[in-house]
Amino acid sequence: MYKAGDQSPWWIVGLFIPVVNFVALIFLLMAFIKIVQKLGKNPWLILLTIVPLVNFVVLYNFAFG
Repeated sequence: MYKAGDQSPWWIVGLFIPVVNFVALIFLLMAFIKIVQKLGKNPWLILLTIVPLVNFVVLYNFAFG
C-alpha cells in the first residue's frame, strides 16, 4: 500500500514499533488517500471503510467501480 501511494515502504516496519506506529498509521492513511485520488474517486469515501458492512461496498467500488 505504501508503494502504491507513493510512500516509503519502510513505514511497514514502523507499524510494529510501539510509538512510531501512530506516525506510520498517518502515513498509511495518506497513502490510501493518494491511491483513491489516482483512481479518480472521492477521498472522503475512506471514512466509510470504518463502518461495518459498508466497507465491503466501498472496497468493491474502489476495486471494480
